[in-house]
Amino acid sequence: RQRRDAMLAALTEHGPAGLEWDEPQGGFNLWCRLPTGLKARQLMAEAARQSVALVPGEVFYPDGGGQEEMRLNFSCPPVALIEEGIQRLGVALTTLMRHREREEPSCAISLNGFT
Repeated sequence: RQRRDAMLAALTEHGPAGLEWDEPQGGFNLWCRLPTGLKARQLMAEAARQSVALVPGEVFYPDGGGQEEMRLNFSCPPVALIEEGIQRLGVALTTLMRHREREEPSCAISLNGFT
């Protein structure tokens, strides 16, 4: 429970806007939903650059769902490292979100010189 609570607190403090998670009553993992449009496999690669591991949700869905979900394990890392890991995950997620924003086309439409 101590490790779970440490991860929940770290997510509350360092999780970027749009990241959602469930509070498990038991077990070893926390299930998270990424902001709309982000894929866990993309985040997994960026998180690895930050030395953080996650499991993309799609490996748990036989029908191909779960692409915008991930599983984080809180049973292995010591409490002292959980906050640092979540901070690093937040950096990876923010980097991915910024990269996506740069790639999205502008929605502005010009009508007679007005935008």
